[in-house]
Amino acid sequence: MKKDLIRVRRIMLTRLVGGFFLVFSLLFLCAGRIDYWQGWGLVLVSAALLARTCFLIKDKYTLLQERVEPGSGMKWWDKIFLLLFILSFLSVIALAGLESGRFHRTGALPGLIYPLGYLLLFLSHYVTISAMCANDYFSSIVRIQKDRDHKVIQEGLYGIIRHPGYSGGILLGFAVAFMLGSRYALIPASTMALLLIVRTYLEEITLEKNLPGYTEYTKKVKYRIVPGLW
Repeated sequence: MKKDLIRVRRIMLTRLVGGFFLVFSLLFLCAGRIDYWQGWGLVLVSAALLARTCFLIKDKYTLLQERVEPGSGMKWWDKIFLLLFILSFLSVIALAGLESGRFHRTGALPGLIYPLGYLLLFLSHYVTISAMCANDYFSSIVRIQKDRDHKVIQEGLYGIIRHPGYSGGILLGFAVAFMLGSRYALIPASTMALLLIVRTYLEEITLEKNLPGYTEYTKKVKYRIVPGLW
């Protein structure tokens, strides 16, 4: 078990660090300059939150295994979602770099937008990592994990909303757009939110049909992503 834990830790860390450098290389290439203070703010805070994430989940073997090596049963529509979601997030990064870093097309945003972006990023991290720590079935794909005795999770934020991970994902797109001071980046950030709403709807159909106890759970926890709204 220890060797397996070390192996999945290594895979997860390699992917996280690789993705981190890919995203921020894209940001500074699009900005066309290294003295892009909005970009450096995002880099430093994201690095700290990434390190915190690695620390908090380092001993959760079943979670790490599912994140890096999910089992079979992925829905065909989820493959389309993942592609579109990744492209949308990269578009947030690229458009922000081009607009606020290189061309300054729409001018400076109100000063309060930047601290709002940081607040949303911290909130996104809190919601997402809380969901991951509470739910060992927190997968990177939509599937019924029959190989892992999949059960309904109701602890933590799952007692308030049914998909806190998606709430964190929606906050992430807008947080990055605000932190980088880009109006244009709000377009793909909105696309990210829409994609997650659609994925929530499709995943709920899957769970209600195939996961015992989920229908009863939806009667107890009425909201999917936003408490009191939806």
